[in-house]
Amino acid sequence: MPSRRWLVAICVTAALAFGVTPANARESVPVRVRSCTGTWQLDSITVPPGSLLNGVSATSPTDVWAVGSAGNDPLFLHWDGTSWTQVSAPRVGAFDWLAAVSASSPTDAWAVGFYQTSLSGGPRTLTFHWDGTAWTSVPSPNPSTSQNNLYAVSDGPGGTWAVGAYLDGDWKTLALQLVEGSWVQVPTPNPGKFPSGSLFGVAGFSAKRVTAVGTRDFGGSGNGFAEGWDGEAWQLLAKPRAPDASFNALAAAPSGDLMAAGVDPSGAIGAHWSRGSGWTSSRVALPPDEFGKFVGVAWSSDTTAWAVGETENSDGSKTRTLIASWDGSAWTVVPSIDPDPTSSGLVAVTTASGQAWAVGGYGHSGSGGPMIESYC
Repeated sequence: MPSRRWLVAICVTAALAFGVTPANARESVPVRVRSCTGTWQLDSITVPPGSLLNGVSATSPTDVWAVGSAGNDPLFLHWDGTSWTQVSAPRVGAFDWLAAVSASSPTDAWAVGFYQTSLSGGPRTLTFHWDGTAWTSVPSPNPSTSQNNLYAVSDGPGGTWAVGAYLDGDWKTLALQLVEGSWVQVPTPNPGKFPSGSLFGVAGFSAKRVTAVGTRDFGGSGNGFAEGWDGEAWQLLAKPRAPDASFNALAAAPSGDLMAAGVDPSGAIGAHWSRGSGWTSSRVALPPDEFGKFVGVAWSSDTTAWAVGETENSDGSKTRTLIASWDGSAWTVVPSIDPDPTSSGLVAVTTASGQAWAVGGYGHSGSGGPMIESYC
């Protein structure tokens, strides 16, 4: 199975990454009460042990969803402007894993990932829909008989799309479109002389302009690529100017600009697309003994954005959260919180009305759990 994120590797392995063990009790992340200070701080959350958070999406400062897994169950947390509350949903398989969520209104949100019929079985695509009252699983195509994964979802002006990969000899790109309430697989190209790839980010600007980004190779540097939907078919686009990058996420600004977030052999990198300039890439400055990775990205305006991920020191003994702001021309690291100063990281970020939320995890074997950082 290709690995999108440092937090998301393979079902059971990822649960062990932060040393959390499923249990019947619930645990609270000990943090201070949230207040608006113009800085990033930890939100207070109470989740079952064994929980992980992988995706987050906001429609307003009083409507934010965070998703992941709680032991073998899907995990949904909702922010109402005051507190985070867990919202229950039925488990589909023996193990359910939610990788991403996208909300377009308080009564319309989609979460995607994969499930397994047994803990040793191959993954199958998983989608849930929120109608303002409850989360309900919705059947989705599985082109492979062995492994099918969804990593990202976009619910907005470009319609509703979910992207990922399936195994057919090599990994192949996978795109599902919601058509009249049902998911339909839409053919997607695969780059390279020996075509293969996985899609890790998707963003729609209109029904005739949807973009997805992905990577051919998994581990170290990869061959990042972009694909575009024109209302009729998906096609490979001009390659972002980051030849050795692996792309983990994509976001669209209200203006139609795009930002892809990822990593290359030199560290965290952002690839910005604008109609006048095409793709341009830039990286964030870090101390010489630190290596950074961008895993999530979100625009906060037409010219400003947030990217999140992790940094690792030179001997690999410490990983810490990474948050950087984009001012239209450059990335700047801003202070972030590390519940565990030796093992903390962020994997997704969202914004609404000048505020922002990022999700991730922290901890070593025997301790740790998920976390949410917020900015206002």
